[in-house]
Amino acid sequence: MNTFLASPCLVVVDVQQRLLTAMEDAQSLVDRCARVIRGAKLLNIPLCFFDQNPHGLGPVLPELRFLASEAPLFTKQHFGGHRHGFFRNWLAENHAGDILICGIEAHVCVAQTAMGLAGDGFRVHVAMDAVASRKSADKEAGLLRMQAFGVFPACVEGLLFEAMGRADVPEFKDFLEIVK
Repeated sequence: MNTFLASPCLVVVDVQQRLLTAMEDAQSLVDRCARVIRGAKLLNIPLCFFDQNPHGLGPVLPELRFLASEAPLFTKQHFGGHRHGFFRNWLAENHAGDILICGIEAHVCVAQTAMGLAGDGFRVHVAMDAVASRKSADKEAGLLRMQAFGVFPACVEGLLFEAMGRADVPEFKDFLEIVK
C-alpha cells in the first residue's frame, strides 16, 4: 500500500478502567481507540497494549483488549513505556519505523512514551482525538510538550487514511465502515 507511514506500529497506552472513569469524555476516547485498533487490524499494522500497575489500576479495558486479544500486553511501572525491554524487542521484531500512539494520560504516560520513542529516533504520531487526561488543560499541555519534542500531532481518521494509502484495494469497503 502507498503510504507516508513506514513500518507503522500502534501502541495503546494504559486504557484501564480505574483510569478511564476519571477522564474527560471517556466514551469518546474508548470509541476512538477502538476505531484505531480495528483499523490497525484490518491493515495488518502490528499493535500492542501497555498497562500501568494493573494491580492498582485494573486491566486494560476488556472491550479494547477483545479487539486484539493476540496483541502483546506489556505491564510497566515506569510511566514511559519506551523503557520496557520486551517492548523494545517487539519494536525491533516488527521493524517499527512510525509509531502511532493513543491512550491515557496524555500528559503523563502517553507523553513520556511518545517523547522517549521520538528521542530514540522513531517517528511518533499521537492521535490527539484518542488520548485523554483528567483535565483538558493537562491534555493540552501534554500535546504541546510532545509536539515540542518532535512528536507529530494527528487524528485517528487521518492516521488510518494515511495507513490505507489508496481506495482501489479490496479492504477499502471494510475500511470505510471503520472510519465512519
